[in-house]
Amino acid sequence: MNGYDKTKLYKTDEYVNIFPTLFEEDSEWKLSKIIPLTDEWITQVSESVKIINLLDVGGGAGLILRSVSSHIERKHNKKVNKYALDLSGAALDMQQKRNPDLKKALNENIADTSLKNKEIDLTLLIDV
Repeated sequence: MNGYDKTKLYKTDEYVNIFPTLFEEDSEWKLSKIIPLTDEWITQVSESVKIINLLDVGGGAGLILRSVSSHIERKHNKKVNKYALDLSGAALDMQQKRNPDLKKALNENIADTSLKNKEIDLTLLIDV
């Protein structure tokens, strides 16, 4: 895809048309790497923090956001507010189907986001 306008690839949802599973088949392996890092991060967070705002940027199928947030809630007894940000509207639709409790679904660029300063506690950028 050298020389191809990658932003257009996502904004027109062409990426989802080319890769309709959004590589959800890789989610289990990715989670095996992400969960230990998340657990380590949680140990650094004050016990008084009861709510974590979790942002998944370019989260594809939404399985990682769903699994990480469920893990944090179950293992660490913390509420998770889920946010998803993607250039692809079709990918965001898939994320919303897998995470109907999303606090915000943002169809925008992370470099020019509407999120407020310090609104997010933990950001996932997997394969971005």
